Amino acid sequence: MVFLHIPSIKYLIPEQIRDRFYNAHTLRIRYLERMLKNATVISDESQEGVVGLNKTIELYIEEMEEVQKFKLVTSVRCDSIEGKISIESPLGKAINGHKEGDRVYVKVNDKMGYYAVIRSITDGDDSEDEIRPY
Repeated sequence: MVFLHIPSIKYLIPEQIRDRFYNAHTLRIRYLERMLKNATVISDESQEGVVGLNKTIELYIEEMEEVQKFKLVTSVRCDSIEGKISIESPLGKAINGHKEGDRVYVKVNDKMGYYAVIRSITDGDDSEDEIRPY
């Protein structure tokens, strides 16, 4: 267990604020400890023309009859508003490892899912992706 010791802070700010500050950092430390405890190493290398980490994919969603563009990222970098989808999401799991032209079934839950066709795969990197806060 990691403890945060701030010896002189009690003299600088009121006790209520100090406690709130201490509690926030304690929660952050616990979050990071859990993250490290459960972390696994994921390779960002994949074959040319195969869906993998940090690749941008154009998908034709049959049910909606439209093409959507997604980037496959790790869970700490995902942002669905920006089209960054986690490899742990139902969509990420369904398309990971597939090639252009493959038709995949995206299982949302036990009762619902949809089909999508991989139209294109573009290589990328994560140099500009932000890690989302906890």
